[in-house]
Amino acid sequence: MVVYSRPGNSLVDRTISSPTTPMSLSDRLCADMVGRQLPPQMQRRYMDAVAGFAEYFKPVPPGRLSADNVTEYLLHLAMDQKLPLAEQKTVVCGLRFFYGVTLGKKWAEDLSLVVPVEHGGEVRFSKMAPFGSEKRVRERMIEDMTLRGLSPRTHQNYLQAVGRFIQFHANTPPGRLGPEDVKAYQLHLIRERKLAHKSVTVIVCALRFLYRVTLQKSWAIERIVYGKRPLHLPDIPSPEEVAQLLASALHIRHRVMLAAAYGGGLRREEVACLRIKDIDIKRMVIHVIEGKGRKDRQVMLSPGLLRLIQEYSKTAKPRHWLFPGQKRDTHISGEAISLACREAWKKSGLERSITVRSLRHGFATHLMENGIQLSVIQRLLGHANLRTTQIYTHLATHTICSTPSPLDLLPSPPSE
Repeated sequence: MVVYSRPGNSLVDRTISSPTTPMSLSDRLCADMVGRQLPPQMQRRYMDAVAGFAEYFKPVPPGRLSADNVTEYLLHLAMDQKLPLAEQKTVVCGLRFFYGVTLGKKWAEDLSLVVPVEHGGEVRFSKMAPFGSEKRVRERMIEDMTLRGLSPRTHQNYLQAVGRFIQFHANTPPGRLGPEDVKAYQLHLIRERKLAHKSVTVIVCALRFLYRVTLQKSWAIERIVYGKRPLHLPDIPSPEEVAQLLASALHIRHRVMLAAAYGGGLRREEVACLRIKDIDIKRMVIHVIEGKGRKDRQVMLSPGLLRLIQEYSKTAKPRHWLFPGQKRDTHISGEAISLACREAWKKSGLERSITVRSLRHGFATHLMENGIQLSVIQRLLGHANLRTTQIYTHLATHTICSTPSPLDLLPSPPSE
């Protein structure tokens, strides 16, 4: 393989040499490029990039320069020299190879392009994510989530949240961002985007995972904080409203899906992932496989729901999934179930809005009103903490309406 070198080039010999080693930095750079089998044309470009950088900071040796000096040089190329972006990339690659491979500097992996960014009507220069660094962080984060058994939906939500966080900071690598940058992003979500508390909490969980687990930052738990969770009581449909909703379903398939959500207190995705073998007719239970938190549980199989399933199976003839999707060997999506519920609600003419989630809330509240113990409802819903289930004590009418008001206990009732 041909090796590019500049014998007799005073610039390379003078500024990229080390008095303490017999081999100059120029020769070491050439040897490293040959060892990694870089093409001769790439060797030539890398050598020119390092020589131009050394010329800019002479007489200071390149070994004494830092990442800030590289950023200063890249700004000079972008703003003063107006160097095209493609040529800037070549310079960055050359400097990353020189400092990362030849000199063994860890900060070389974070070297990045300097690109124009429009901000507030004016063009500023900002740093773009280093080549491959964001991809490496993404891959490491996926590996960490996989090792901890997080669900595919959590993978998607966390990666999307981290991607938007990086975009907000002009594609700055997350390793260079600190707690103040996270705080600024949280304030942006709350003040400007006005996101709900639940949406902000998901983003906070993603950033905590990124910095605490993947990047191993000790400040992640203390500095990335949750907001105070507001207590909003869900709107509970009455049994009559649920019956009217089910009767308004456009198709027997839709009626079975909504009946399963209400009759077993299932979440939307749990309904979508039901299989034929999960319906245990002998024991009259439904097996919920890897529900929220990847936990299995069992719920009751209502005789009314069983009749609906049998009627539905005569015409649909499902094989593996109880509710197969459009593509072969896939199940229906959760969004399709929500759409079916929305269409049934519109047709029913009910004023109170009913969603798949409110059907699950109705399941728990109506059980409590019928005298079922709170611990049993907790197991049916799949709650890990009893405090999560206790919210339904605020919704059950038998505990609220049966309590006498102190107004009725006054010795002299108020007159009309």
